[in-house]
Amino acid sequence: MKNRKGVSLIWVIIALVFVSIMTMSISTIAQSNILQAKRQDDTLQAYYIARSGAELTYEALITSSPSLIIPFTSSSNSGNTYKLTDNITIGSGTADILVTSYNVTDPVKRIRIQSIGKLNNVSKTIFLEFDATSYGDIRWTY
Repeated sequence: MKNRKGVSLIWVIIALVFVSIMTMSISTIAQSNILQAKRQDDTLQAYYIARSGAELTYEALITSSPSLIIPFTSSSNSGNTYKLTDNITIGSGTADILVTSYNVTDPVKRIRIQSIGKLNNVSKTIFLEFDATSYGDIRWTY
């Protein structure tokens, strides 16, 4: 019996070490999952900020008076790029907008709006293209 006095203490210490290791593992996994979910949320919000920036630019181009499309549709301006503005604030993020015109064929011109949505060090870029004369044939590229 005298040899078994310290056995209980050893088992308690082993159990505490095991519980501590399990607790640390679970908390590390939980923290990693929270960070991943936050990054996914920021990426999704950056996408919608970029999309909103492109849609706002499209609407401004086709509805403004005088028309903002005129510089893009003149024959001498094919391929010109205009940076409309830096850091349009949309919600809690920003969008940078670039507008470019190009010829598909000689009479047919298209306009490409590049919108870069930014939120918490995450950025998402999307493109909206449309026919410069009819404002139709809208194509989104992600």
